[in-house]
Amino acid sequence: TIVTYITGTIMKKKFTIVLSVFLFGVNSSTNAGDVSLRSISQAKTSSLNGLYIAGIDEMNNVLNNVAGLAHLNSRFVELSLVDLIGQSELDNPTNGLYRSFQQDNVALSAGIIYPLSEKVVIALSYQRAYDYNVNWPFAVLTSTDSSSVLQTFDLFNNINVDAILPSVSFRFGSLSVGASVNIFNVKYKSAFPITNFEWNDTLGLPAYQMEYDMDAWSFGFNAGLMYDISEDLRLGAFVRSSFSADLEGSVKSELLSSIDSVSSQSEVTTTFEYPWVFGAGLLYKLSAEW
Repeated sequence: TIVTYITGTIMKKKFTIVLSVFLFGVNSSTNAGDVSLRSISQAKTSSLNGLYIAGIDEMNNVLNNVAGLAHLNSRFVELSLVDLIGQSELDNPTNGLYRSFQQDNVALSAGIIYPLSEKVVIALSYQRAYDYNVNWPFAVLTSTDSSSVLQTFDLFNNINVDAILPSVSFRFGSLSVGASVNIFNVKYKSAFPITNFEWNDTLGLPAYQMEYDMDAWSFGFNAGLMYDISEDLRLGAFVRSSFSADLEGSVKSELLSSIDSVSSQSEVTTTFEYPWVFGAGLLYKLSAEW
C-alpha cells in the first residue's frame, strides 16, 4: 500500500489531500450481476469485500454506511484511481471450461469531506457504484451441403453505474446517523451475434453482429447509523434504496440493412433495475493499535 499526504494552507485554512494506491491480488468467484460489484478505493473495505459496515474508511463510508462520516474530524480531499483486472470463467458440464478475455477496468473516485462542527460533517463525492464487465471470445461455423462460413463476433456485456453523492452525517454522543442523495449515471453496452434465418436462401451472411449502447440518469438514497456500545464495540447498519433507470440509446446491426434494406441503426429503450440493499455489522477493537 502506498499512501501520500499532501498538506497546505489556503486562506489560513489547513487542508490535506490523500492520494492512495493499493497493490494487491484477489482470487474470488461471483455470480453474473452480483449487486456487490463496485470499485473500492480503500484497503479496509476491500479486504472485507465491501462489507465494512461498522468501521470508518473515509469516502467508502458513503456507499457502505454514511453515518461513519460523523467520526471524521478533519477536512480533506480524496482522489483514488482503481484498476480492476480480472477474467471470468464459465464451466459448462457439457462443453467444458470457457475463459473470457482479461478485463482491465479503470475507475476514478474523488471527494471532499468537510466537518461543519464536532457533530456535523458534510461531504460530496463521485464514485463508481457498480462495475460489471465481461467479454467472451466467440466464433460460429455455419455449414450447408455446398459451403461453410466461419465468423468471429464480439460477445460482451458492460454495465457501469457512476454516482454523485452529496452527504451529511450527525453525531449525538454514542449515536451517529447519516444520509446521502444518490445521483446515478447508468451506462450499458452489449454485443452478441444474431442469426440470419434467410441465409439458406443465399441472402446475406449466416449471422451478424448486434450492438447496444444506452445510458440514463436515476436517483436513490442511502441512510445509516452507528452506535458505540462500548469503547471497543460498535454496531453499524445501513439501507441503500433501489432505483430504476429508463435507458435510451441505439442498436446497430448490418443485418437490418442487408436483409430489409433499412438503416443499420435504430433507437431502442429498456429498463435497468437495482435492488434494495440492507446491511448490518459489528466492529470489535482487539487493542488500541487495531
